[in-house]
Amino acid sequence: MEAAIWLSAILLLLALYRILMMTRQIQIYLHRMFPIGALFFQYYTVVLVVLVVITLFSLWHIFFNEMWKLNGLDPNVLYPQVRESLRERFRMNHTEMEMVMKTLEIPPALRSMSLYAPVAVILTWVCVSFHVFRIVSSIGDEHLLEWFPSYRMDLVMQVVFLPLIYGVLSLRCVVRAWTTMTVHWGFDESTLRATSWSDFTAANSDAYGANFAMANFAEMYGVFCFSRLCLDLLRDHFESKEVHDAFRNVTMQGVNSFVLVGFVKAFATVLNSYVHSYGGFSVEGHLVEFDRRYQIWDHALSALEIFTSLQALYNIQMLCSMVHLSDVNPGMKFLGTRLLVIAAQVQGFLILSFGPWAGSDLSIFQGQLLHSSLVC
Repeated sequence: MEAAIWLSAILLLLALYRILMMTRQIQIYLHRMFPIGALFFQYYTVVLVVLVVITLFSLWHIFFNEMWKLNGLDPNVLYPQVRESLRERFRMNHTEMEMVMKTLEIPPALRSMSLYAPVAVILTWVCVSFHVFRIVSSIGDEHLLEWFPSYRMDLVMQVVFLPLIYGVLSLRCVVRAWTTMTVHWGFDESTLRATSWSDFTAANSDAYGANFAMANFAEMYGVFCFSRLCLDLLRDHFESKEVHDAFRNVTMQGVNSFVLVGFVKAFATVLNSYVHSYGGFSVEGHLVEFDRRYQIWDHALSALEIFTSLQALYNIQMLCSMVHLSDVNPGMKFLGTRLLVIAAQVQGFLILSFGPWAGSDLSIFQGQLLHSSLVC
């Protein structure tokens, strides 16, 4: 199965598992049957384990399996193999090969940066794990459910997971960029079945975009959890539950719309990757029509995303300005939540639009590798 598809499925299963494990009846049963072992069934433990497995799988599949053979992207080893692959796999002549090679060159600084990206993700995993279990250690043993987080703690942990999820998905993008620039077509079915250079690069670019679309949706969901956390902190300051619910409906309107648009856009991007990977339409004309409609929907969703993001920011600013939250300083915490993705979005635009590298404009492949490596 194509990597972006199974990764989407894993994240969806983790979300469903969290809903299941936040059920009190299940927690009572687990704590009764496994007083200490209940910790290992908690969703936050499973998420940490799954994310580190995905990271190690990424390292094994490319870094140890291919980079070892290429001596850590050593140009003296890499470039002759790339030329041979372009000539034998894609039947390129000398002129075409040299034009492509210019776009695939990896400058020394970019080479080092991309090779250290996995280290950054592993360090992020360590930091997030430490933070999560600091939160877990503060759970009281009320009702003998010592590993069961409260609603508020659950929201905090979901926000804490954001940089790790973003980093893991960004590492998948680094792997995709490596796949293109080393012309390694055995990564999955989409690259294995590619019969032309354009098909090969399109398959990797589609998966690259799908991974970042999922990362952006994770960021949107993190904003949603942050907003719900602020509302929970305000609960005791309202005269009645009805007033609190009315306030929640007003302030969450923009955030809910933002998350909904993000989900639809992520789903459409993954679907587009799937269609191109598996040849979802046997007739070429149908695929062209799908691409045309996808572009229309993508432009429309991008416009909606901008509009709903402004609405969500306005709603969250309303929450952060509440005097009852001044002691927890939610404005700075929200800035910290958004800083990673704001930097990533601005960075991606600057790199692909203006970023010169080694005295010349970046190729799209170099830009993708640089952007995903920096985000890690």
